[in-house]
Amino acid sequence: MLPKKYHFQNITTNYQEVIQNQDINSVVILTPHSSHAKMVIEALKANKHVFVEKPLCINEEELKEIYDTYVGLANKPFLMVGYNRRFSPHSQKLKETILNRRDPVMIYYRINAGFVQPNHWVHSEEEGGGRIIGEVCHFVDLMMYFTDSLPFKVYAERVSGNNKTIVNDDNVSVTIKFSDGSVGNIFYSASGDKAFSRERVEVYCEGKTILINDFKETQFWFGGKTKKYKTINQEIGYNEELKHFANVISGIEKPKISFEEIYYSTLAVFKINESLIKGKPIQL
Repeated sequence: MLPKKYHFQNITTNYQEVIQNQDINSVVILTPHSSHAKMVIEALKANKHVFVEKPLCINEEELKEIYDTYVGLANKPFLMVGYNRRFSPHSQKLKETILNRRDPVMIYYRINAGFVQPNHWVHSEEEGGGRIIGEVCHFVDLMMYFTDSLPFKVYAERVSGNNKTIVNDDNVSVTIKFSDGSVGNIFYSASGDKAFSRERVEVYCEGKTILINDFKETQFWFGGKTKKYKTINQEIGYNEELKHFANVISGIEKPKISFEEIYYSTLAVFKINESLIKGKPIQL
């Protein structure tokens, strides 16, 4: 039924059949986290454009292998990670407001993530890598997008609960220093009520305050005045990111996210975990 319903020409359970098919120039990887790196590397070596759902990989060894593979390619395909939030119209409106700034930015990003059982696969070091690797990379990327800057130092603290009724690593506060002088704080908690809003982004810069609430409403304060931008539905950038991927590989658009950004957003979450373990700031 699936091929008919979604108009697939072929279907297979062997991903290598797709990668080895010379008639296919692009792949979309939506598998469990532990398989991302292997598939990305094989697809890149086969000269295919790659859209991979976050995270790019689950440890620094995999990241290094992806890096070495990508920089070693003479003809580099387009590699894109599913960081949809930077493509949201709300994020676009915010970015336009601070585009010509001269001063650093202060960003506060609160995520009411929802509780996930400790035995869930996402918490497995071998399969999921944990929610910091699997989810917090999203929020690091959005801060990079707003600042047009790379992270160079992180510091993180987590709660000290029983790690059963509360997963300590799912309740963290992270401070990120960016190379342009900007500072971002990520407050990520799985201990809140799901009825409460999931995400809130606050940006402060040059007398301006901008607030994104759940990617449904964005408010702007400047010069003592306020205005709002609303969308009928939550617009979190899913359609826009996939359209961008298709347009890039079709030659219609130039990439709006670089391999360097993808590399550093991934490296940052590994360093966040390192900071939690060592209890001190970690430089990238």
